[in-house]
Amino acid sequence: MIEQALLKELKANGFIEECESGYIQTDDNCFEIAEFLAHKFGLRFPSSKKVLADMISNNKSNMLWANHLYREGITKAKAQIIIYQPDYIDGLVATTHVVFKKDDQEYNFGCSEEHGFEVSVRIPLLS
Repeated sequence: MIEQALLKELKANGFIEECESGYIQTDDNCFEIAEFLAHKFGLRFPSSKKVLADMISNNKSNMLWANHLYREGITKAKAQIIIYQPDYIDGLVATTHVVFKKDDQEYNFGCSEEHGFEVSVRIPLLS
């Protein structure tokens, strides 16, 4: 469960708002939420969406060729960027959703597997 103080800080910064099921991002701001959380926990985060796109491409290549360093990095990482992409497109505006995960806690305020999105790549974060 996400700490109430952290939820209040995300809400105060305009990243999320309350809804019937809990909290939801206020805009197409999943990158900014993940970046904020990574910095909050003292972790390095990609400097732009372009850098993240390059990291996604590189990590997908590593997955394709079963690179053992990729698997070890994911296994050892205490924090990750998780990229969700839809397994189908049905009137969706966004085609990618960025989520921050630390110590088995996903900080997800948008799309997930329940919404037809699948995890397409996990990127380990370093301090």
